[in-house]
Amino acid sequence: MLNQTIVKDASKRMRSEDRKKFDKFPEYNNDPAIGIEILEKHGWTVWNEDSDWINLTRPNKTEGISAGYHKEGKFIYVFTSSQDTFDEEKPYNNHAIFAELECDGRYDMAYAKLYELGYGLEDAKEPKKLKVEEDAEDWDEQLDTLSFLSDDIEENSYLDQARKGEVSLGLSTGFRDVDEYFRIKPNSLNIGLGYDGVGKSVFMLTIAAATHVLHDWKWGMVMPENRTAMSRRRLIETLSGKSIGSFKDSPLLFDKYKQDSRAAFHIISNKKHYSIRDVIEMGKRLYEVEGIDALLIDPYNFFKVDGNSYSHNNEILSELRVFAEEYCAVYIMAHPSSSSPRTNIDEYGYLMPPSKYSIQGGADFPYRVDDFFVVHRVVNHTDNEVKRTMQFIVEKVKETETGGKRHDKDDYTSLIFETRDGFLGYFDTNGDNPMYAAIKSRRGIRAQMNTATPEEAFGEVEEVDYETPF
Repeated sequence: MLNQTIVKDASKRMRSEDRKKFDKFPEYNNDPAIGIEILEKHGWTVWNEDSDWINLTRPNKTEGISAGYHKEGKFIYVFTSSQDTFDEEKPYNNHAIFAELECDGRYDMAYAKLYELGYGLEDAKEPKKLKVEEDAEDWDEQLDTLSFLSDDIEENSYLDQARKGEVSLGLSTGFRDVDEYFRIKPNSLNIGLGYDGVGKSVFMLTIAAATHVLHDWKWGMVMPENRTAMSRRRLIETLSGKSIGSFKDSPLLFDKYKQDSRAAFHIISNKKHYSIRDVIEMGKRLYEVEGIDALLIDPYNFFKVDGNSYSHNNEILSELRVFAEEYCAVYIMAHPSSSSPRTNIDEYGYLMPPSKYSIQGGADFPYRVDDFFVVHRVVNHTDNEVKRTMQFIVEKVKETETGGKRHDKDDYTSLIFETRDGFLGYFDTNGDNPMYAAIKSRRGIRAQMNTATPEEAFGEVEEVDYETPF
């Protein structure tokens, strides 16, 4: 009975999940030997076999049944959570096994590779259908199969984690002070708000660089208010902790930073005035080809608006939500409304941080996103330390159990832009900066062996003009 239930459930799931992709790789998906070969390559071993199942033992275990590969259904069904590749009690056919094990879970990348390997059906001779026709067919199929219903197995996985108190935290930013309030969460939709000139772009590039250093994230970026070369410069300076002038006599090291930056951060050209829908399409392509984990849109207010701004924003936020769920996390930087800087002044005449409800475009934005934060700096303050202190304020966290919380009124997390041991960047009150820590760990041993000072290991300490990076 259990066997029949598993096969019935698996067949239903694989009918409802992207059947068109399955049909394009029949030779690959209909050969059990292919699936078993990939699994064995990645440490799975065959434990035993019967008329219906090839039973498998997970990697780093020598005996016992961890999963079964169903011969007729041609899928693996995993029974244990003691492995970090496959979801428990979910079927994976051969192309899904290939995507999870060979492409780090990037399914569109896996499809492209399978086509390159010659497994895809040749459909070039078929008359090309209009997108509206394809969408209509997809919708008819969803109605027919009831695949528009929520996935009970996916729900159960989350519900069991929540029941056991095992919901995973979002990823660390590398700043302990920031992590208390804000975490990097895959497939989330986020907005950052700040006035012009406060350094919100440099702050966001710092967060992007941190995700790359700590978690090997890749980003797509569209920043039309800055030249792409300037954005690339800021990324290199953020990763290295050095001004670009410091590389004058180090061309090989500079080339290494350029290469690393271009491999991780894919900046979209500014030679066309795009709409957000254009950006979404480019984000999909970058996800498929480059495997990006996040898409940065900075600033939202720059892009073309179709029709009425309210209905436009409403539609675009819905489309961005779907994009984030299906592809990768989205980070949007935005400006406050034009009235905010005129009215938001403290008793000393300094501009105060904007609130989420002062965002240009209205309250639809904070209502529709997962997490919302504000970045603010008092750029004209007479105290230089205050001037170079970024105030990071979290105003909304939708899922606090995955980490993060709102700041109390008038509270904020301080990040100070300064030089430490020759490294220029943001530091929290613990002295945390993940890029600084990475360089220190790489060079610290060498510096200790050579009895070098930190300045000798990192380079000359520079006098910094704190206005320049912003």
